[in-house]
Amino acid sequence: MIDTERAMKRDCRFLIACSAAIVTCAFGVATSEAAGPTKLRAPRTYPLVISAPGSYVLVENFVVPDVNTSAIRITANDVTLDLDGFVISGPVVCNGYPAICSGSGTGDGIVGVASNAVIRNGTVRGMGRAGISINGGILEGVRAVSNGQHGISGVACLIRDSVVAFNGTDGISGYGCVITNNVAVGNTATGILMSWSAILGNTALGNGTYGIYTDAGAAHDNMTLSNGDSGIRMFGGTAVGNATYANEIYGIRANTNTGMGFNSAINNMVGETLSGHQLANNLCGNDMTCP
Repeated sequence: MIDTERAMKRDCRFLIACSAAIVTCAFGVATSEAAGPTKLRAPRTYPLVISAPGSYVLVENFVVPDVNTSAIRITANDVTLDLDGFVISGPVVCNGYPAICSGSGTGDGIVGVASNAVIRNGTVRGMGRAGISINGGILEGVRAVSNGQHGISGVACLIRDSVVAFNGTDGISGYGCVITNNVAVGNTATGILMSWSAILGNTALGNGTYGIYTDAGAAHDNMTLSNGDSGIRMFGGTAVGNATYANEIYGIRANTNTGMGFNSAINNMVGETLSGHQLANNLCGNDMTCP
């Protein structure tokens, strides 16, 4: 009888141990999943370098000491960086409409030298050079404000749902990208300056020169208002469904290799459109025969 009880107790302990092992394994997976992205705090020495693929999130603001210091440098492919609403900032201050900045330098807020990064959800302001520079990948839901040169610079990328305002040169610049649903306001030079790109559904307001400038691309469904030169300047491609109003030179200025259709150009100071090839009806003030 005693031996039987001992055997039963031994079997129970074995089952409990096995169950505990299973629970530990199960909770181990859950714990790993719950850990989520790697948390990033401001480093003692900048830049903070992200050198391994994976997911990262800011947990505090980053402040760089001078215009020649970069905040974050991404050297690994396949990085996702969530700013989580925090601010990366430097000492540059830009005032005016369009902006005049206190200085510039070589420091970037975030510079991605690798490819296929995703950067989202935060603000970069006051950097010496660019707010964000990305090589491939996606940039979304960011605000690049009052940086000494470009707000955002990109190559072979998607830039969407972002604001670039009061930067020292162009709001968004680069080539080979899709630029969609962004707002470019009060930048010293051009609001959106791209080559070989699709520029779709953006607003460019009060920039120092052009609202949108592109060659060999597509500018569709954008709105440009009160820019210092023409609302849209193109050297080939298609300009379709854009609305341009009260720009200082032309609403749309294009060469003969640019197809234009269903655009609206009203109250621009020198003329509504210049050149371009009409694909379909455009509205130039009360004239339906433009360009």
